Amino acid sequence: MTDNELLLAISEMIDPIRGDIREIKKEGKEIKREVDEVKLRVKK
Repeated sequence: MTDNELLLAISEMIDPIRGDIREIKKEGKEIKREVDEVKLRVKK
């Protein structure tokens, strides 16, 4: 296996992980927004 083939194979394995990380970040932002809303309601 050449270096380029190896790098391509690694990249193909990492791509789904990148997608998962993006989704987790998105969900984390949503959770933070919801927590901020709860904090505002508690303060009122």
